[in-house]
Amino acid sequence: MAALRGVRVSFGDEAQLLSITPTPHNLIVLTLERLQRLSATSERALEKLLRAGGTLYVRGAPAERTHICLPGFLGSGFFGLPAAEMQSHNFPAHKLLPSVLRVEHSEGPFSSGGSPDLQPPYEPLMYAKALNNEPLAVLFAYNYCEGCAIFDLTSDAGTDVSPLLLRLADPAGRARHLGALISIDRAVGRDFDWPVAFNLTIDDRPIDYDYFSLSSLRRLFEHANDVLPGVHLDFSWTPSHRHPTRSYVELLKRFGSGFLWHGFARHVPHDLTMNFEREIATGRKLVREIEERYKVCFQPIMIFPFERSSAGALGKLAAAGLHAVGVSLFAYNELFTGVPSYLNYSIVRRLYADDGPLVLRRWSLWRFYNDLLLAHGVLGLPIMLTAHPGYFGLKRLPRPWQSNRIDDLDRVLRFAAAKRLRPRSMEQIAIEVGTSQRPL
Repeated sequence: MAALRGVRVSFGDEAQLLSITPTPHNLIVLTLERLQRLSATSERALEKLLRAGGTLYVRGAPAERTHICLPGFLGSGFFGLPAAEMQSHNFPAHKLLPSVLRVEHSEGPFSSGGSPDLQPPYEPLMYAKALNNEPLAVLFAYNYCEGCAIFDLTSDAGTDVSPLLLRLADPAGRARHLGALISIDRAVGRDFDWPVAFNLTIDDRPIDYDYFSLSSLRRLFEHANDVLPGVHLDFSWTPSHRHPTRSYVELLKRFGSGFLWHGFARHVPHDLTMNFEREIATGRKLVREIEERYKVCFQPIMIFPFERSSAGALGKLAAAGLHAVGVSLFAYNELFTGVPSYLNYSIVRRLYADDGPLVLRRWSLWRFYNDLLLAHGVLGLPIMLTAHPGYFGLKRLPRPWQSNRIDDLDRVLRFAAAKRLRPRSMEQIAIEVGTSQRPL
């Protein structure tokens, strides 16, 4: 979690507590057993760190049923139960939880200790329930002056090195990892109320002389806006498609759509051998003509046709004035070499240099499911989805295997509406991510 947020970690003994300068951004991590054995001097140092706004993260469950005694500044303690297998968990509407998680319920077994009948001033952040048993508080907070202690009674996650995003998309993994994530996010100053950005891009439209899908396009926009008012759809536009019907483009503009580059000039795989300088020059000329003819503006974002490119094509993005490239989740993994496996899909990288184009990972609409949506929101990652015209009946000659995916769209839009996600263009998302002060 520290690597995820770009935070430096140091390991030390009790003596190190005495040397830490109190600031609101300190995060102290202790096991429950270690906290109970602190010396009086260390307790005073820890109290000073919390008084200044620091965060204390305490992990571990008691070995037996017992009352947990804590240093006096952390309250009167709580009654704790040893670890057992829980079958489900749920979250209250607490300000320390990412907004996307509040009032959520999940099924899935995981091991955790618990505290029955937890009393104020301890504030539950997650309840869990074993079969036929009462709910137990397994994650809770205690506010002290400007600081906060977070107690996590779930069992250790072990040595799992799979991507954090995928672990958090599993209900049991989410229960085990949430305490560590919200602890470090509090320390770095995350606004837990701020919802993540949401974007849907439809590739391969508009296209030349597309007279016959105007009514389908209008129905799609009207339906999407009924489910999620203000929804934003971007469309990937190939520069060589210079003559779509004006009424098609006007409808897109009326609903506030944006337009992305879909190839430098032509709709061809960009891993083919080609003269990129000539392709870019042609594409720029065509885009200027399109922008003037239809009074639109292309966002400086590239979506490569067929998700195929090469090092040569990627290396020309900045020269073409493009600030980001949208890629499918599992594409271009070679761009993330050197990244620990647990950070795959959980951070946004730049190409080649600190000021290079951003790599924005998109998911296929039909592959998204609610737990994956929750994981993005928990991490604070923008949710960027992609679909093709055939999924919504926007192609003149739909292929038999492309069934209408409107149910998939509804599921995602209902989630976005319920969680009050922020509809944004790909360019707006790139700006937000690019100006962030820490990795996303």
